[in-house]
Amino acid sequence: SISFSSAARKLVYAKLTLRQNIWAYTLDQRATISIRDGRPVTTGNEVIELHDVSPDGTWIVYDSNLRGSMDLYKRPLAGGDAVPLTDARTDVDGPRWSPDGTAIAFHGFVRAGGLDDVEALVVSAEGGTPVVLTSSLGRDDFPVWSPDGLDIAFRSTRTGRAEVWLLSRASVTGEWREAVQLTHSGCRPTDWAPDGSGVLCASTLDLLLVSRQGRVV
Repeated sequence: SISFSSAARKLVYAKLTLRQNIWAYTLDQRATISIRDGRPVTTGNEVIELHDVSPDGTWIVYDSNLRGSMDLYKRPLAGGDAVPLTDARTDVDGPRWSPDGTAIAFHGFVRAGGLDDVEALVVSAEGGTPVVLTSSLGRDDFPVWSPDGLDIAFRSTRTGRAEVWLLSRASVTGEWREAVQLTHSGCRPTDWAPDGSGVLCASTLDLLLVSRQGRVV
């Protein structure tokens, strides 16, 4: 809001500044954890939305607007400086480590045909030029790796409704095949079953486990 006093020749305004950082907590099943027991992982003047810990537990990757638009950064959990992984002109979001720790999947805007579409991408854990995994009208976002790293489940609105789709490859160095639709009733992937047999996804009212064949388990 803005207010102005002619007599005092003063203009006063209120400014909203958002600040969101990451805190770490040591889990103990034998005791209640207090919010005061947290340890700050990041302390910057920034907004951080989504993050993921590396498979070996030594790094955390997160999206941050530290340089204006949302980019991906990684930081040692034990302490250290943030390492930028992307330098996008538009926002990127939703980082997820690959099971072998060598790559990070995420989503962001990709310019194609004069339009900016949200697509699923993957970048090396050391940074570099991201590889675009999807290309469709609509949003392709929230990619999630399977435990063996051979599949990525993601949400797509290419059919007009948000559904889970799958990308697959024959080996961790192989080419990604054309994406196939997994669900047909509206769902967003959140994780995989530990044995890789299916995808955990959130619908409007339920949390579902969907098999690789598209059957709700």
